[in-house]
Amino acid sequence: MFIPLIALCRSCESRDTFAAMQAGATSAITPSISIDDFRDRVHQAIAVGSRTVLVVDDEVMILDILEQSLQRERFGVITATSVDQAIQYLESTRVHAVVSDMLMPGRNSFGLLVEVKERFPHIPVIIITGYSGRFSPKDCIAAGADAYCTKPFKNAEIVRTLRAVLARSESRVSGSPVSPALRSGS
Repeated sequence: MFIPLIALCRSCESRDTFAAMQAGATSAITPSISIDDFRDRVHQAIAVGSRTVLVVDDEVMILDILEQSLQRERFGVITATSVDQAIQYLESTRVHAVVSDMLMPGRNSFGLLVEVKERFPHIPVIIITGYSGRFSPKDCIAAGADAYCTKPFKNAEIVRTLRAVLARSESRVSGSPVSPALRSGS
């Protein structure tokens, strides 16, 4: 169960806020905040715990590592081992972001990226890959990827990148970016 934690500081410096966030706080505020801003921060803190990430990779070990890492950071995680399975989840499940390996047997993640951006344009996509041949970072970004991480990656890098793309996405769209399943009440 996720319980948001909001740190309240009388005179926080940026290092204090950073320390609170590193220790697990969802947000940090000062007493001078308006009631409307306070209400918004509480809603944002609750939303953090309800974000679901779809992780797509044909390597089970990578899926397990990413799943554990993201769950420690309070994300809900769904895993898929193929592009077709990922599309099925996107059509039926509440998803806020996709983290996908580039090369997999069958349809590759470049095709997944294109399909997500066509059918679910508000869902951010992060591409991860150790392959530096056929699809460059420029190709992925041009096709709509919100970020690109190369293998070997550090778990903290994926988490930091995920939080950044979710924040950018949420600032562009009112409310959380979700798949049609959520908008229809699923």
